This record gives sequence, structure tokens and C-alpha cells, in this order.
Amino acid sequence: MFKPSTREGSLSLDQVSDSVDHPDSFRRLYVVLDGTFTLHDGKPASYNMDYDFFKRYCDAFDEVVVVARLFEKEDEAARPVEGPKVRFEPLPSYQGPKRFLKALPKVIAQMIRIARDKSGTVLVRSPSTAGNLMGHVMMAVGRPYGIELVGDPAHAYSKESLQHPLASVFQWMFTNSCKFLCRRAETASYVTRDTLQRDYAPGPKTRAFHYTSLDLPIEGLSEHHRTADSFAKPTLHLVQVAMMQNWYKGHDISLGMMAEFKRQNRDIHLHLIGDGPMRTDFEAKAVELGIDDHITFVGQLKAGEAVWDAMDRADMLILPSRQEGLPRVVIEAMARALPVVSNRVGGAPELLDDMQMVNELSIDTFTKRVDDNLNDPALLEEQSKRNLQHARRYMQPIVQKRRDACYRALKYQLTAQAQFI
Repeated sequence: MFKPSTREGSLSLDQVSDSVDHPDSFRRLYVVLDGTFTLHDGKPASYNMDYDFFKRYCDAFDEVVVVARLFEKEDEAARPVEGPKVRFEPLPSYQGPKRFLKALPKVIAQMIRIARDKSGTVLVRSPSTAGNLMGHVMMAVGRPYGIELVGDPAHAYSKESLQHPLASVFQWMFTNSCKFLCRRAETASYVTRDTLQRDYAPGPKTRAFHYTSLDLPIEGLSEHHRTADSFAKPTLHLVQVAMMQNWYKGHDISLGMMAEFKRQNRDIHLHLIGDGPMRTDFEAKAVELGIDDHITFVGQLKAGEAVWDAMDRADMLILPSRQEGLPRVVIEAMARALPVVSNRVGGAPELLDDMQMVNELSIDTFTKRVDDNLNDPALLEEQSKRNLQHARRYMQPIVQKRRDACYRALKYQLTAQAQFI
């Protein structure tokens, strides 16, 4: 194994790219993660992690292998994962702790085989069951690996988010696992500029990077900000974009807020974009609260123009989430010049000003912040202008340069610590 030097230093993006002839480079990258991968015409597919997502790794590696659970059910709305230089290697389709333990021997055997591929290296996307386990397997066999930390397990596995009797056990396990993996990784990349790094610090020999997982093209930017007059209308429209897998995206807060607005006779409508196993529960809750006529369950929309159009028709994005890394949907909303109200969670403070966040998440605090902001059209115009300007920092070409630097550092095992601001 090529061992990193203990010398610390700083490398430019060009220096990382110039190492293409390094003899100790890897040809193949295994990206190991959790996710909902199904089938489309018999081939691996996903709503939000399709081929366009995984091709970001292709400039640095000859082949990219996506390693994740595959649920063998057809989904016409999901998009193919495989394409030029990208293939899918399925893990057993376990779901839940009991099925995971039953599948564990096969999963570990598969991961050991991957770890022993001397022409490849591994990038784990964490926190995730498959990703974290793969990281520990790599350490056990003495192979280098990289980690992309895309969220905070302390929040993702909290009792409020998971609502599972073993939540505190999972929280302790994944939090400590991620801390350990970040310290021991060859490269550690974070979706936040500094928020996640404070609790999941890289080790002294680890090359640290930061970049968002979002690809924001130039077409995703609105041409102009919104004016105060655009918010002066009888009915105001809120939008929330989130999968309905569990409670951590805060749909209970959104529904409670809408019940309070109805009690106040406010003419406000909420559009919920996303789908998942909890959708029927949320729909039933809306009926129970008597607010189903004030809520539209839009369902899943294709990423890109369909979501942007929905944001353009809205007056505010809400994000009462209990767990985030750097919330991608907030960046997309900012690019559409849309005001936002979010919980102060994860990297949200890196994106939003104080007037667009609540410090303590509850139905009352979130409702008050949304209400106060909607009642101040001049403030909404100011936020729209500010958000649009800030979103330009996250354009795809800028972000991809940071990603490429990280991937090449992992591929070529560079001998100095790369740090970027």
C-alpha cells in the first residue's frame, strides 16, 4: 500500500490535477452508500441518484462502481444509474435491523472482495449503514479509503428523527463510527464549509475538502430577484421539497403550522413535493387536522426544471428538517430567488441569514417565523435578492473543481494535505 507522508502542507487545485502520471494510482472507484435503488426496464435506477449524479466521479477514474442495496421492483419514474464508465453492483436488499443482521455475512463477504481489489479504491458516503460498514472493512484489511460526509448522524439518528426504540443506540453507533472514519480516511470531504468538520474532524494525515452534492447548472439560476409587489396577493404559496421516508424532514411541523394558519384564517397553501412510505400517514394527518383543502400532495417530481417551476410558483420554501448536511433544496430555492425559512440545522447557517431560520424547532416557533416574514414584503424582496446572489457560489463548474481535487487526491495518494477555502 502506498503510505501517505506525515508532512503537512497545502496544494493548489492545479497541483492535484498535475499528478495524473503518479504510478500508485487506482483505476476503479467503488462508491458505497445507502439509498433507494429500484429497477427501470430491468436495470438499476433511482429518483435522485441516477447516472447524472455518479458521472461526477468519472473524470478521475476509469470505472465507477456503485455499491448499494437494490430493491427489485419496477419504477417507471426512476432514472437509470448505469452508463459510460458507471456500473452498479447490488448488495442484498435488506431493510430494517433484523433483515440486515440476516444479510450481514453475505454483505461482509462482498465488501471484503471489493476491499481486496488492488486496482480499485473505495469512497464511502456517510452516514449510511453500507458506507460506514465498508469503511471499517477497508481499515480491517489495511486499504486506504475516502469518505464523503453528507449529514450529521447525531441528528439523523435522534429519537425525534428516527422514532425507533433503538434510536439512541443507532445514534451513538453511527456518530462514533463517522468520527473514527473521518480521522482515519485518506481523504475526507464534507458538504459543509466548517459545520460538520467541528464534530467530525479529519485526522492529521487526512486530506480535507468541502463541496456540495448538488449540481446547479446555469439554467437553474433565476434571471432576477422577486419584488415586494410580487408577494402582495390574496393567497400565498409555500413549498416543501422532501422525501417522505420518516419524520426527520419535519412534515409534522409543516402540518401543525398549516393547522395554526387555518385557525388564524390565513389564506396560505402548502405544496408538498416528494413521496415515500410515510405519505399516507401525512395525508391522513392533514385530514385529521382539517387542512387537506389547504395542502397539495404533489408527489415526486423529476429533478431540475419540474422542481424549479414549482419553486417559481411559490412564495417561500420551508425546511423544518431535523437533520441536514448542507441542504441542497435550499441552494436550489436560493437560485430561484425564493425566500426560505429553515430550522437552524446542519449547514443551513452557511446559506441563510438569521431572519430565515429558527433556533429552536417547534410548531409555534416555525409558524411565527414564517408568519412574520410573509407579513413583511420588503423583507422578502431583500431575502430574494440576497439568496440569488449567494447561490452563485454553488454553481456546478465551481463545485466540480473541488470534487475533482478530492477524487484525484484519493486516486493518486498525494503526499501532502490538501486544504481549500
